[in-house]
Amino acid sequence: MGAVAGGQASSELKRISLENWLYYLKGIPEMIGIVNMVLLCAAIAALPKAYEKLKTDRMLIWFLGTWLLWGYLFFSYIALKEVRHSIFLIFPLLFLSVLILHRALFRQWIGYTLFGLAVVNFIGVLLFQPVPYVRGSADAADYIAANLPSGYRVMIHSAWDGNFIFNLWSHQQRPDLAIMRSDKFLLKMAVKRSMGVEEKDLTESQMIEMLNGYGVYYVVCEEGFWDDLAVMKRFENLLSRQFEKVYQVPMEMNYADLGKKLIIYRNRDVGSAPFEPIRYDLLIIGAEIEDGRIKKKP
Repeated sequence: MGAVAGGQASSELKRISLENWLYYLKGIPEMIGIVNMVLLCAAIAALPKAYEKLKTDRMLIWFLGTWLLWGYLFFSYIALKEVRHSIFLIFPLLFLSVLILHRALFRQWIGYTLFGLAVVNFIGVLLFQPVPYVRGSADAADYIAANLPSGYRVMIHSAWDGNFIFNLWSHQQRPDLAIMRSDKFLLKMAVKRSMGVEEKDLTESQMIEMLNGYGVYYVVCEEGFWDDLAVMKRFENLLSRQFEKVYQVPMEMNYADLGKKLIIYRNRDVGSAPFEPIRYDLLIIGAEIEDGRIKKKP
């Protein structure tokens, strides 16, 4: 609801702007790829020739057209935008394209041609567009799951925190694992940096007090994570000086040269439970999370 209504997300694109309403239209080439863009353009060119024959498909066209139109309006109205959100619009768009070409051209060969095109496109994606991956988080998560004492917490300090969290939660034999994201405690930010970020003015002693108070036993740190921000660099320097490095694993990805490591630091001064309930701001909806519960700010 916060994303729909605007909130901090509305600072990215103004809802009344032309840029807002053309956002997903401009994102179509990225979503469907070159082959399907050629298919879409061919369908647009063939539309006049197919017009009369499409009258027999009136109900199907109304269904797909309504799906496409209302879906586009729905996603465009939401303030928080990413091209991937519109994936639900691909099916009616390409189905309509194929239908137009099928009605406009000679039916005995167009069906086989389109099917062959789909097969070639699928094989091409498998061979030349492998699924992006980032390696390293699984090894770090295995180490944490095997060594984190019960009752303590782990903090992830990385741009790829989702990878680590997913891999850590896959250890179902450890339902007690509790994870904290460093950016939630060192920064004020809603969703992503492009929407604005504010650094918290925390000293090193305040950071240590926070880590000990929350019972953070391990910190999993990506080298150089957002170290252009003073508080993030201060936090990483603190870890390298006052915490014990116990494990490290290289980070690898198949679409860029990352050249970084995930370093696991152990907090040598953390005390014993009970620890403070985890509390942080959820800026996009103007609330805060306290011990797993949403609390609306006054």
